[in-house]
Amino acid sequence: TFTQLGRETIQVPELNAAINISQTRWQEFKQTRDNTLIPAILAGDIKKARGLAFGIQRERYEHFTSQINRAAAIAEREIYKLHSANARAVRWLSLILFSFHVLLLLILLIVIYKYFTHSLVRPLENLHQAILTLEQKKFDVSVPVTYQDEIGEISSRFNEMTRLLSEFYHELDTKVASATRECSL
Repeated sequence: TFTQLGRETIQVPELNAAINISQTRWQEFKQTRDNTLIPAILAGDIKKARGLAFGIQRERYEHFTSQINRAAAIAEREIYKLHSANARAVRWLSLILFSFHVLLLLILLIVIYKYFTHSLVRPLENLHQAILTLEQKKFDVSVPVTYQDEIGEISSRFNEMTRLLSEFYHELDTKVASATRECSL
C-alpha cells in the first residue's frame, strides 16, 4: 500500500507493516471473541464473559494505541525526511535563482556599459580627436553628429566653428596675399 502526503505519494514499508500487524491483530481479536466470548455468553456465564470482554477490550486498546503511536512515529520520521529533502531542494533552487539573477545583472551592466560607451564616450573621443586636428591648423575637420542630444549639439556647434574658422583664415590669407602684392608694387 501507499501513503499519500500532500500531493506526493510515497511508499513507506514500515508504516505498511504496522498497518498489516494491526489488521492481523484485529483478525486474532475476532477469533478470540468468536472462540471464547460468544460461547461464554451462550453458556450463560456472565462473569466469565464480562472478564473476557474486559480483557479483550483492554488488549485491543493497548495494541491499537501502541500501533497508532508507532505509525505516528514512522509518519513523523518520513515527513521529516521529506522536509529535509525539500529544504535541500529549496536551497539549491534559491542558489540557482540567485546565480541567474547575478548573471542577468551582469548582462544588464554590460549592455548599459556598451550603450554609454557608444552614445557618450565615442562622440567625446571623436570631438577630442577633432580638437587635436584643429590645433594643427587643419580646418577641414568635422565631427559626425549621431545623436540629437547635448553631445550632438556640441558636435554641431564645433562643426560650425571649424567652418567659420576656415572661412576666416581663408579670408585672412586672401587679404594678406593682396596686401603683399600691393606692397611689392
